[in-house]
Amino acid sequence: MKQIGKLLFPALLIILGLIAIIIGNNTDQNGLFLFGAFVTLIIGVTALLAILNVFNKTVRIILLVVFLAGSGLLAFYDVNSIQKPLEFEKTKEARYAAVVQRMKDIREAQKGYKSAKGNYAPTLDTLAMFILQDSMPIVKAIGDRPDTLTEAKALELGIMKRDTIQVWAKEKIFNSKYLATRNSQFALAVDSFEYIPFTKGEKFNMSVGEVEKNNVKVKTLYVSAPNAVIFPDYDKNFYVSLRDLEFGSTTDPVLNGNWE
Repeated sequence: MKQIGKLLFPALLIILGLIAIIIGNNTDQNGLFLFGAFVTLIIGVTALLAILNVFNKTVRIILLVVFLAGSGLLAFYDVNSIQKPLEFEKTKEARYAAVVQRMKDIREAQKGYKSAKGNYAPTLDTLAMFILQDSMPIVKAIGDRPDTLTEAKALELGIMKRDTIQVWAKEKIFNSKYLATRNSQFALAVDSFEYIPFTKGEKFNMSVGEVEKNNVKVKTLYVSAPNAVIFPDYDKNFYVSLRDLEFGSTTDPVLNGNWE
């Protein structure tokens, strides 16, 4: 009876280890979970064999050293499993901020392109060339408006007049009003529009099209940045619950971002 009592603890470890392995394989747990499950199983089997006097003294010493080393390794992984999520949150905040700002700039540039061309730029390279090399018309009011008159009245009386001039597309689209709303931490990099920040040349996904709404054909724009591309150095379990960053739609003429 006493011998049976000694066997209960290792038997329990073996059962727990097997259950954990089965759960891990069926629920897509991370490597740390499965590693812990295998260690639990091995310790249970080893303890069982030790109780049955299968090992001699030398083997027991070797196993003791191995288990001590394993305990240290498990402790390291345990600490790492706590630190890694905290590190990911900081990384996510920094990378998302940069990617979102780049997407906002793309959105603003596409709005300007559509204003000038009547449709969205088919590629981000085309969009960048437009911003850097094309010009756009801008209407300016010329003359001094008396404080007693509205601008419309001053124009009617001929005191002021409107004139259309051409300015660089970049100057009109990214004017001082827009720049004041940008996160100044990130530079306006028009020539890098197509590339997702913090990646090795990975590009945004972009789709432009046209749909019919209330018997009217409208243009659509959709841009996204997959989390798998933004966080290639992290296990997918860290971001599997997060939506990819995106704005616009392929079915509606909206330009809202899912970060807003």
